[in-house]
Amino acid sequence: MVRWIFLFGIILGSCSQNPRPHRLEISDEKVEVIFGRDMSVALLDSVRAAVAAKGVSLSYPSYDYDGELLTQLEILVQHEGQVGQAKTHFIFKSRPFGFRINFRENAKTSLEIGDLSPGIP
Repeated sequence: MVRWIFLFGIILGSCSQNPRPHRLEISDEKVEVIFGRDMSVALLDSVRAAVAAKGVSLSYPSYDYDGELLTQLEILVQHEGQVGQAKTHFIFKSRPFGFRINFRENAKTSLEIGDLSPGIP
């Protein structure tokens, strides 16, 4: 019985977590966008405009909201002939959802999209 109460507490706690915050980083080395559930359509559009200034084409083929929170987001990223597409339903994971473009010449990968690994690849 105690085990079931503990398990229920873990499940309830994971469902009530605050949404992971969004983040935008644009530098000479990289463009990195982490999407969060609290991003409005206006904010998504401003992110698209900001990364376009670095030559990155970003579109959102589909997205859905429950009130003011994103419940689903699909992204399509294009940069210098590379194309990547990913989709999330914002289930709490250990990795953030977004994309990273690495401009360094010695980069292992120049485009990473979806559930991102920590740091510059």
